[in-house]
Amino acid sequence: MTAKEEQAVQDLRDELQFISRAEIGDILEFSHQRVSQLVQEGVIPQDAHSRHPRKESMHAVVRWLLDRIGEGKTAAP
Repeated sequence: MTAKEEQAVQDLRDELQFISRAEIGDILEFSHQRVSQLVQEGVIPQDAHSRHPRKESMHAVVRWLLDRIGEGKTAAP
């Protein structure tokens, strides 16, 4: 496999493994500012390269929302 092909494979792995703030906002219908705030508060995890692991990030937001519902801070669907 050439270096270019190896890089393409790595890019695809990263795309599947990580999610951008824009994607998080789009999926959850949150503004970019709200997503950034949740990252700053430590709700949404990020690695040393400011990347957000896809599965862990979605799980973290769901847990955060469930906690807020339990505290009566947001309306249940």
